[in-house]
Amino acid sequence: ENGRLYAVRNGELQWEIETDSPIVATATVTEDRLYTAGLDGSVYTLDPQTGDIIWSYEMAQGTYSSPVLTDDGLIVVGSLDENVYALNADNGSLVWIYDTNGEVWSSPAYADGVIYVGSRGGAVHAIRDGETMWTYDTDGFINATPAVVDGVVYIGSRDDVFRALDATSGELIWSVDVGSAIYASAAVGDVRAYVYGLDGVVYAMDRFTGETVWTVDIGGAAYSAPVLAQDVLYAVTEQDG
Repeated sequence: ENGRLYAVRNGELQWEIETDSPIVATATVTEDRLYTAGLDGSVYTLDPQTGDIIWSYEMAQGTYSSPVLTDDGLIVVGSLDENVYALNADNGSLVWIYDTNGEVWSSPAYADGVIYVGSRGGAVHAIRDGETMWTYDTDGFINATPAVVDGVVYIGSRDDVFRALDATSGELIWSVDVGSAIYASAAVGDVRAYVYGLDGVVYAMDRFTGETVWTVDIGGAAYSAPVLAQDVLYAVTEQDG
């Protein structure tokens, strides 16, 4: 089964290309590059104006993970082969590879020179220059992408627990058991963090203390991350609610 990439401007198709496999990852786009990755393990870099492939790299297995671009010119993406790959964004050469001991469905987050990523091995990993800065073990798979805000890593796990970790040390700041496995990434605002489990209950928490401010049941399992805009939280479920 193949996939396709499309570029649309003002409702007009600019270009489309066919890839060797479906693409689940969200593309990362700059002025002159588009980066994405497919279920066959191919990482693609395209010209966003023309759709021409500039380079591609073959990971050992496919990915659900979306690539992130770092300040020092790396494209970093996780793989189902349990590794995180860092590639030179200009030419696609491998710079480093990091073993997480679990399939990586989580998309990496990048802040202050550090990559933060979860794995289905149950750990959150902080990686600097391809080396472990710290790891934090949970009791469940981690599918969510970490949210990194003001030196704190916010992450949920399939062990039902939402955690705030110190971004430098990995030490636990606070944790809240939401009573249901957490699949989706969190949204973090100025004073509150928002997360939901697969039971469809949304939690708004004080992001500094973890205290629950309010909850609301949106009626179904939630897999996509909530979005916070102008003090309104938007959420999508797989069922009517």
